[in-house]
Amino acid sequence: MKKDSDNKDNRSKLELDPVIWKKVQRKYTLQALLIMLGIGAIQIIVTALVILIWMLYKKQMGYDINTAQISSALKGGNIYNIILFLNTVFILVFGVVSYRKIGFEIKEPDYKKTFSLPNTVAIIVSGLSLMIFFTSILTILYKAFPYIFETYNNLINMLTADFNALNMFYIMILGPVAEEMIFRGAIYRRLEFSYGYIYANIIQAVLFGVYHGNLVQGITAFFMGLFLGVVLKKTESILPAIIIHMLGNVTSIGLSIFSKYGMISVNTKNTIVLIMFIMSWIGAVSSLIYFMKDKKSFEENGESL
Repeated sequence: MKKDSDNKDNRSKLELDPVIWKKVQRKYTLQALLIMLGIGAIQIIVTALVILIWMLYKKQMGYDINTAQISSALKGGNIYNIILFLNTVFILVFGVVSYRKIGFEIKEPDYKKTFSLPNTVAIIVSGLSLMIFFTSILTILYKAFPYIFETYNNLINMLTADFNALNMFYIMILGPVAEEMIFRGAIYRRLEFSYGYIYANIIQAVLFGVYHGNLVQGITAFFMGLFLGVVLKKTESILPAIIIHMLGNVTSIGLSIFSKYGMISVNTKNTIVLIMFIMSWIGAVSSLIYFMKDKKSFEENGESL
C-alpha cells in the first residue's frame, strides 16, 4: 500500500478544486450512510429468513406457530442465538468488503510501533478497565433512573440466560471484529478522508451508539467509540481497537454473569467492587491520557485536538 503522505497529497490536490472536493465528500458521506443502512438491512433480512425457516420446520413437524411464539423466540433461546450469530457473520463479511472497497489507499501500519511495549500495556489496561469504568457509572445512574435500564437489562439477560460456546464466540471474537470493521474501519476511514479526524471520530461514535438500539448501551457505545477512534489514530491500526473491544466485552459479560449468579454484588457498597471501580477509573483515564498525549498524531491538515 502507499504511504499515508500519498493520501494527504491526493486529498490536497482534490481540495484545490472546490467543486470536485464537494463531490468527493458527498460520495464518501453517502457511502458511510449506506453502510449504516446496509447493516440494518442485513439484520432485518437475516432475522426474517431464520424465523421463516423455523416456522416452516415447525409446521412440517406438525406444530402451529402463532405471534406469541415468534415473539418469544426473538427474546432468547436457540433461535435468538442463531439470529445473533448469523447477523454478525454477514455484517463482518459486509464490513470487510466495505473496508477493502474504500476507493483510496490506507497507510500500512508499522506493527512494531503499533504494538510497542507502552502501546501494548495501554491496550491491555484500557481493554480491561473501560467496561468496568462504564459499569461503575451505570451502577450510579441505575439508582437514580432505574426505568431507563429495562431494555438494557433484558438484553443482558438474553445474552447470559443460555451462555454457551456460540454466545462466547460471538461476544469475545466475532462481534468486536465485525463492529470494528464497520465503524472504525469502513465508516471512519471514509469520513476521515472527507472531513478529517475530529468530525469522523464524532460521527462514527454517534452511529456506533445508534447501532446498539437502546439508550443505556447507546451512550456507553458512543463514548467507547470515541475512545477507540483515539486509539486508532494513535496506533494507526484497527487491531488495537479490536483487542480493546474484545477485552471490554469479556469483562462486561463477566461482571454480568458474576452478578447474576450471586458471585459478586455489583454495587458501590461492596468493598471489593468499589476498589475494582476505582482501579478501573485510574486505568481508563490514564489510558486515555496516554493515547492522546502525542499531539502530533492528532494533527492533520491544520487540525488539532
